[in-house]
Amino acid sequence: MGIYRTKTAQFKQSAERLLFGKKDDYLLAPIDICVFEQTAAGATFIQSSTPGQFKGVEVRGTGNMKIGIISEYSVPSVLPVNPIVKITPAPHLNLSPTLEDFDPIERNQVKKGDKVVFSVNGVRIIGEVQNPAPTQLPFIQPSFQVEAYEVKFEQRLIDIDSVHGARVLHSKTEKILGMLVGSQGNNAIVYPADLIK
Repeated sequence: MGIYRTKTAQFKQSAERLLFGKKDDYLLAPIDICVFEQTAAGATFIQSSTPGQFKGVEVRGTGNMKIGIISEYSVPSVLPVNPIVKITPAPHLNLSPTLEDFDPIERNQVKKGDKVVFSVNGVRIIGEVQNPAPTQLPFIQPSFQVEAYEVKFEQRLIDIDSVHGARVLHSKTEKILGMLVGSQGNNAIVYPADLIK
């Protein structure tokens, strides 16, 4: 499901990203919706040092459907970066059962070369794990790092940034490997599901 943060008095709305799913009482989305705004030039990094400035801001889905309100996130400034935004769901929001399910894979089950998959608009994108244990990787800017799996997909991720937030599944076990949080060409970084608190 495509989502975006609505505009505020100071910032334009975010570019559209994907809703990862739900854990406990919160919906989960990529940090992109709080650190980028959509401009004529595309997604532009917000140079701001105001922590929590988007708390309480509305998140909407494709078709302008109210998804919820931003409840919690961390501005990338210290290591390690937490690339997750927590959203309090709107009352009576109906989610697909797949978004409600949160079943992360255990790290000891992940091997180099394991196949992974995510779906966008009914299209399955298949990839392969490059590092069997999450490592610190560059994220958003050279000074930021995030603990993540590296994944190489069989095809180029067409609208690269719009897939951020995708739920990446371990093909063999069908458990959640993590959230796709960064991408370039065929390569992506996936934040481990077991780190999502």
